[in-house]
Amino acid sequence: PVSAAGGLAVTGIEVDGAAPSDYARKQRVSVSDVRVVAGSGPERPVPAPESTRWDAAMTLTEYGEVRPGKPPVRNGASGLPDFTYDTGVDNENNWDPTSGTLRVTAARPKAAVVKAVATDAYLKSTNAKLGDEIDV
Repeated sequence: PVSAAGGLAVTGIEVDGAAPSDYARKQRVSVSDVRVVAGSGPERPVPAPESTRWDAAMTLTEYGEVRPGKPPVRNGASGLPDFTYDTGVDNENNWDPTSGTLRVTAARPKAAVVKAVATDAYLKSTNAKLGDEIDV
């Protein structure tokens, strides 16, 4: 899980590019190492637990319209992201090129509900009572 106390973590990456104009291609994105430089300190690795599971989705944008692309294929079960995806194909007779975006995100459990302190005045102004959940 990602938390302020847990240090740095990669939660996702995004790869954007223009679709080729002649035919769709398969491309691979494989992350082999993640490093960070914080402030003026030395470069250091960001750990990626083997238990981390990654999800990916491909979208294509053409004529300003966004549509889903073919689902990327995972090349491993865990660790760092490794996916093969289809670039889609651009129409060479089109003046508005097609672009593709691969979004890779770490699968994480849903965030826990944050418990908070509220004044009586706040509860009254939001028409809430003790124990209610309020979207902020």
